[in-house]
Amino acid sequence: RQIVGHSLRREKIAIKDIKLRTFIAEGASRDELAGHVYDVTYGVVRPTDNLVVIDDSIVRGTTLKQSIIRMLDRLHPKKIVVVSSSPQVRYPDCYGI
Repeated sequence: RQIVGHSLRREKIAIKDIKLRTFIAEGASRDELAGHVYDVTYGVVRPTDNLVVIDDSIVRGTTLKQSIIRMLDRLHPKKIVVVSSSPQVRYPDCYGI
C-alpha cells in the first residue's frame, strides 16, 4: 500500500527520568514508584489522537498495564496501542527462575 501525504507526529509523552526497575516492586509500592519515575507531558495529546507506546522490554507487563497505561489514559487519547520490541513469550517461567 501507499501512504498518501500523511506524516506521523512524534512526541515524547511519558519519559522515565531515573533508572529504576519498577517491575521488581510489588503492589501499591510499584504504583507509587511508577508515579514518581515517569514524567508525563500534558497538553500535547488531543482527543482525536491515537497514542502508540513502544516498549523495548516487557518483563511481566504489570508496570505497563497498571501504571503507564493509566497515566496515559488520563490524557484522553482516542486509542492507545502498545508495541513491543521484546521477543515473543512462548514458554513463560512463572517462577521467575
